[in-house]
Formats: sequence, structure tokens, C-alpha cells
Amino acid sequence: MLRARVHHHRQGQIVHNLSRATNLDARLTRLEERSRNVQLTDESICDSCRARLGTKLFVMYPDDSVVCYRVCLNECYSVFPVHT
Repeated sequence: MLRARVHHHRQGQIVHNLSRATNLDARLTRLEERSRNVQLTDESICDSCRARLGTKLFVMYPDDSVVCYRVCLNECYSVFPVHT
């Protein structure tokens, strides 16, 4: 009885620590994505509608494409953007 209880407790600890490790990996990946830099000039254009970005809001996708926020709202992408 005691052995089964200890075994069950240790299995719970293993599952908990594996979950924490997975969460830590996901947080690190998110941090790396959010720390990417993009350099825009006044002549930078939206990769989708070809409008000048200038001082507009923009969205950068994981494939490094940059689109204006209007395009992001109007189109449904299967890849979620990294908001900047």
C-alpha cells in the first residue's frame, strides 16, 4: 500500500516536472520570437498590399514578412504574427 502510494506520488512529480520543462521551452521560444528586430524606413512597403508603411502600425510574421495592420486584420493567416 505504501509502496504504491510513493510510486503514484513520484509519477506525479515526473509529470509535473516534464510539464514545467515544456512550459519553459515554450516561454523561451516566445521570448526569442519577440526579441527579433526589424528595421523600417520611410520607403518600406507592405509585403501584401504594397502600401508605404511610414508611421503605420505593422505586423511581422515568423517568415520575416512585414505587412500593415489593416492587411493583418482583413486576411486570415494560418500563421500567427509576432506583434511589434
